Amino acid sequence: MAKVLLLYPEFPNTFWSFKHALKFVRKRATLPPLGLLTVAAMLPAGWDTRLTDPNVAKLSDADLRWADLVLVSGMIAQRDSARALITRCRAAGKTVVAGGPLFISEHATFADVDHFILNEAEITLPEFLRDLAAGQPRRLCTTNELPDFAATPVPLWHLADMRRYGSMCLQYSRGCAYACDFCDITAKFGHRSRTQSAAQVLAELDALALADWRGPVIFVDDNFIGNKRSLRDELLPALRTWQRQHHERCTFDTGACAPSCANSTRPRWRSASSRWRWQPCSARRWVWECSVASGSNTGSCWRGPVAAGRCCCPSPSSSPSTATISAVVPPVWPSEGGSRQLAPAHKPNR
Repeated sequence: MAKVLLLYPEFPNTFWSFKHALKFVRKRATLPPLGLLTVAAMLPAGWDTRLTDPNVAKLSDADLRWADLVLVSGMIAQRDSARALITRCRAAGKTVVAGGPLFISEHATFADVDHFILNEAEITLPEFLRDLAAGQPRRLCTTNELPDFAATPVPLWHLADMRRYGSMCLQYSRGCAYACDFCDITAKFGHRSRTQSAAQVLAELDALALADWRGPVIFVDDNFIGNKRSLRDELLPALRTWQRQHHERCTFDTGACAPSCANSTRPRWRSASSRWRWQPCSARRWVWECSVASGSNTGSCWRGPVAAGRCCCPSPSSSPSTATISAVVPPVWPSEGGSRQLAPAHKPNR
């Protein structure tokens, strides 16, 4: 039986790490490492696993001595911490296996890593495990295939110290129909939005409920409304039912490509929850967050500057929208005639 240490590098102390703001709510990190917790569920049933997240607790020498194999994953912002952790693991004589966005982009610069499991683990992790069992693990396992997201298991939430995190996170879809020139999502996950079933999402929420989680749940999708039909007809009604059955125990956060939220196609957010924190993201003029009060407009818009502190989109009811603007970020992209424009590469799913 192998002993596997799942290791998540620390984020640097920047605005987006929220290290100082989290102190006000007595938390150490915003989100747990969803990728590693999902990979843990894909490992052989007899293997023993531990998670160490230096964002909430330091890596101990005892954990390193315990491990036979160290799995590291992270994003580009975590590069420096990843290098330091890998150096420490190698000094302890441990076999290091790495994957995730940082290593997909920069694996050639990490000479100390023994093995890389790149791209989507639903394909490359089983290949690595077969090679490992045969005693001939390759250094590089990669693929250009895009797997069926419906085969992804429920993350092993019990590995994380959930009390240390401000929010939990789920992923409903991968991929995006757009081709923004500042984003590499389509290079990694393709232009087609691949989704989980509503039953899978509810199974993950049930697992959070069993772990006694009450609080924010962030859908960390690249573009949450990439498949509007599936979202509108399947997921949102299922979320609404789940929330009623669990007495509104969670609030939901998400981000999406705001030009897709025109009134004619905007999903029926009210069917999912009375409370959404909506984070539009685009290459155009404004980025803001709408914190939607119960019973108010449950959508968002992309129709120009915000006026009088209110969201610009009309309420689906006769009353005016009460969605308040919690943050307005001045434009950081070139003017609308510039090169950084939202450019659909394929027709989005309707």
